[in-house]
Amino acid sequence: MLANHIYQRKEVVDNYNKTRDMPTRSLYNWLNKIIENYVLLNPKKDIKFLEVGVGTGMISFPIIDILSRKANRWLFYGVDNSKNMLKVFVDNLKTKNVYKTFYNRIKILYGDIEKEPALPNRKFDFILLGGVLHCLKNPERTLKFLKSKLKKNGILIIIIEPDSFIKLIAGDIEKDGKYYNQNIPKWIIMFWKTYHHHRHDLNSPIDKRTELIYSVKKVKNIVNSIGGLSYLGYKDLVWSKNISADYFIDIIRKRLYFAIGQNLSKSKAIRLAHQMKFWLRKNKNCKDFSFLCVRRGLLWKRIF
Repeated sequence: MLANHIYQRKEVVDNYNKTRDMPTRSLYNWLNKIIENYVLLNPKKDIKFLEVGVGTGMISFPIIDILSRKANRWLFYGVDNSKNMLKVFVDNLKTKNVYKTFYNRIKILYGDIEKEPALPNRKFDFILLGGVLHCLKNPERTLKFLKSKLKKNGILIIIIEPDSFIKLIAGDIEKDGKYYNQNIPKWIIMFWKTYHHHRHDLNSPIDKRTELIYSVKKVKNIVNSIGGLSYLGYKDLVWSKNISADYFIDIIRKRLYFAIGQNLSKSKAIRLAHQMKFWLRKNKNCKDFSFLCVRRGLLWKRIF
């Protein structure tokens, strides 16, 4: 994974759970159905689940809870290459009742998945990557490695973010401005157009890997190119989120998202935040707004 990606910075970790969220109930129900169906088809199996890029545990904790309820025998393995992220994860994990009961079934590993770390000498029933592909230098090679660790008929889960907010941050400005009918106010579109204009003047282009955060087409093309994986479909998890104009300034100044933080110096980030704060003062119609967030879960099954 990228040697200096933003998720290794303490400032990002400290603000991570405040600036990222998931539709907790719908995420839980969706994962529960996937795991439950697999367990019903394989009642005598030890269920082994690998999550790559566990971060602070936003997705991991629902998975661990479901495994403890649905599978008689199970193991959860989580790997990440950010020590700061893992510290938050482990600290939170130790407060969970499920950890006190099943601590010997939860294994957290520090390592870089692109360097093919010493994962257990076994294959997994599930491998999940949530918001990870954009951190990889060579996602195709890494996915080939992960496929080799997936059992036949095992399930690969990839979660991405095909929503308007991420696309705008990444400079993907749609011509018709509809953005999946997510009712984005015009001032939001103009805000990010202006931001990217200033960023262009600073000769600081957005990292191209950002497209793998939100581009369903690109992600599917990469995974399907691996071979031996059959696409099973997807599930959209949708919820409403309120955001203020000041929130934009904060994430720019602190470089809290990959698209605006990766490969951008602290001094340039502060300058961009100052420029956009000035733009907000000139445009007094910029009110707090609510829009629909989307997380898309894509599923594949290993067939050979």
